Amino acid sequence: MNDQIDPARAGKLLAAATSEAFAEMTFIDVSPIQAGDGLPEAGQDVQCAAIDVMAPLSCRIEMKVPPAIRDRVIDALFSESPERDRKKNAEDSVLEMLNVITGNFLSAYFGPQTEVRLSLPRYLYLDERLPGTAVADLRLNAEGTPLDLTLFSVRYRY
Repeated sequence: MNDQIDPARAGKLLAAATSEAFAEMTFIDVSPIQAGDGLPEAGQDVQCAAIDVMAPLSCRIEMKVPPAIRDRVIDALFSESPERDRKKNAEDSVLEMLNVITGNFLSAYFGPQTEVRLSLPRYLYLDERLPGTAVADLRLNAEGTPLDLTLFSVRYRY
């Protein structure tokens, strides 16, 4: 990584970018969990979406999405679509949200004119673990459902 990430600033800006994206795209209120707030664990069937950032620095953002949030995203985006189309669009919608969150976070952290280079967002499967050091680990409340995001510092080989 060429730059050092300030964990406190990164966490604050990543939480704001997540809240903004969910509010604007799906009308779901997302806020950081305050000390003492209790939310149940996400449970089984949680999907982990990941996106790699190659510029302006090397990092990765992972978002763990429980089925309840995925279903709410689909309801908000495709409420009038037939059920077969809703299911087909479900996974792509979560990946697109992560893409927007990442872009908003990087613009807020480095400035809107910064050149950004991202990989395509993807899902991690079968407890796949990728290298990296957690810089900011967020637990958010999406209207009563937990949502976890982690920003990892990663050294990529080019």
